[in-house]
Amino acid sequence: MKLKSLLLSAALVVVTSCANQTEPFYVERFYPLNVNCVNTDPDEFISPNGYLDVAAGNPQFFIGMKITGAQKIEQEEVAVGATILERTDRNRPIINQQVINYRLSKRVGSTPKPYITNFNVPFSKEGAVFGPIQLISPELGAALFDGLAPSPGAAPSSIIEDFVDIQVDVEFKGEFSGSRAPFTTGMLTYPIRAYRSNPVACAAGDTFVPFAVTPAFESDQCRYAGQSSSQLIRPALPQCCGSITPSPSGC
Repeated sequence: MKLKSLLLSAALVVVTSCANQTEPFYVERFYPLNVNCVNTDPDEFISPNGYLDVAAGNPQFFIGMKITGAQKIEQEEVAVGATILERTDRNRPIINQQVINYRLSKRVGSTPKPYITNFNVPFSKEGAVFGPIQLISPELGAALFDGLAPSPGAAPSSIIEDFVDIQVDVEFKGEFSGSRAPFTTGMLTYPIRAYRSNPVACAAGDTFVPFAVTPAFESDQCRYAGQSSSQLIRPALPQCCGSITPSPSGC
């Protein structure tokens, strides 16, 4: 497997808006991702909820998010003659922590701990940030795989009988580069229904493909095979390495 987790600091794309210490930042929306984490337009698409079939193992869930806010005040250069007293955008906001908490509809393993990721992502001078994040901690992923019963009946089966609804509460924290004043985006919740299907067992030596594969049969690396960014569409059952020709990298 090429990708164990995706750090926000390596993937965020900075777009327009303006930083202002006196106005709130907030997570505006979640939106679906295309192949290899290419962002669809976050202003045109939205993902209200998702499915997560954990049967492929090492469950993760990738989604795009957009942070906006504070668009009104510009920080212009302050100069006396040729002497610059304060540079433009001298007090830019910087996001330095992602905090995810979980609320489960029923107990699955131990109570999941907060999933905290530290990084350093400055806003552009216009002030909004968007990009992919990974919502499921390794501990919660293991608990879901071990704690959910496979779909009943003969394989292949994706009947949902045993499931857990997860309210994923996402918040970002940061500070301003000049004043070091802290700020938070506040929380936005993403609902996920997790279950475990019962796919046909892999042949000896083969394993399930944990990440979706592109038409070129290369690992997507940003879309877990069992996830769907809408509860209107169920994810397909996991595939084994030997069932995909040519085999995706990593098999």
